[in-house]
Amino acid sequence: MPDPINDTNYPKLRFVDAFPIDTEDRQMVGLRDPSGISPETLMLSPDVFYLLQFFDGKHASADLKHEYMRAFGSYLQEEKLEQILNYLDAHLFLDNQNFHTKLAELEKAFLDLPARPAVYAGQSYEADPDKLMKQIQGFFESEAGAGLPQSNGRTRTIKGLIAPHIDIRAGGPCYSHAYRALAESEAADCYVILGTGHSGLSNLYSTLPKDFETPLGTVKYDACFIELLQANYPPIGNSEVLPHKMEHVIEFQLVFLKYLYQQKRNFTFVPILCSFSYHMLTDPRFDREREIAQNFSAALKKTISAYGKKVCLIASVDFSHVGQQYGDAESPGNAFVEKVRVFDHELIEDIEKLDAGAFCEKVASHEDRYRVCGFSSIYTLLNAIDAKEGKLLDYAKTEVDEQKSTVTFASMAFE
Repeated sequence: MPDPINDTNYPKLRFVDAFPIDTEDRQMVGLRDPSGISPETLMLSPDVFYLLQFFDGKHASADLKHEYMRAFGSYLQEEKLEQILNYLDAHLFLDNQNFHTKLAELEKAFLDLPARPAVYAGQSYEADPDKLMKQIQGFFESEAGAGLPQSNGRTRTIKGLIAPHIDIRAGGPCYSHAYRALAESEAADCYVILGTGHSGLSNLYSTLPKDFETPLGTVKYDACFIELLQANYPPIGNSEVLPHKMEHVIEFQLVFLKYLYQQKRNFTFVPILCSFSYHMLTDPRFDREREIAQNFSAALKKTISAYGKKVCLIASVDFSHVGQQYGDAESPGNAFVEKVRVFDHELIEDIEKLDAGAFCEKVASHEDRYRVCGFSSIYTLLNAIDAKEGKLLDYAKTEVDEQKSTVTFASMAFE
């Protein structure tokens, strides 16, 4: 088997997002790198996009020409194929030596930063501290919000939360329900945030030993917790760090945590990205991945128990994604959105019971028809948390484009 990294004759495409683009002349296909390593969106003709399925590190140039001829009945010129390869390579969309050299440079530059910047300040939420405080307060006080937290009688112990990771401007009121529950409970010392890794992770989990900046101040990562976690699960020491650079899922939760506690108390956090689908827990071909998910969850639970301080798990997740933006042929009508709502609440019932197995089976039984974005983070939380029950606090949805593509999300608390 050729090594695609070192063999330029067997091209291999990296993990990318593809989506339709309508132009004046015809429909094209856009390619986007969800990791943000390659910042540009590429536009490809449908025939070139068809050919990309064979960019798997197993097909040589002659194979690609053969597949093109078989599909379109015309010969793919060597010069044209070379242009395609050079185009993808120049934009770092191929898994080859050029990409890995650039990746190493980017990783070093990222790790050399004093803290991970607040990438989405000024985009998904206010960058000015005073405006941000008012913005978040407005979410709590809005009609769909939870109301401002009350300071008396903090007798509850919240061991975990599910909070949205949708753009804060769209989901702010739903966030407020999770964080009001947190504010009215005994404060934790460390918040372990399990965020969906949208760009994919070869080893399913990744942590980042780095402080995170927010407009409300820098949040310190918990070096002791990460060290103990690595002792319980050594592979986490080899984390892929660059996906943390552009992921919003950790950053958004830290904004709300800083709003709650401001300068009143110190806390630390642990950023963990999670990325796997139900297939990796149900398909025998993914024995390696299933073992990773089981071993990491067990190690995380052991670490929380042995840490000696109060820890709260936060799963930063959204639920269903439907509509043309996410691959459906048509815009979702009211009847379809109602099916999504019913399905989401069936999942939520399993989550409230802390039944990770039932949760996984429910997603698998529908073959993830509604694209539950937070599957890996929720599954990990359910296996790692030491709680008696979960409770739904709020459920909401938002339309993300003119075609009514819809994302659902929820806030939950675990005691």
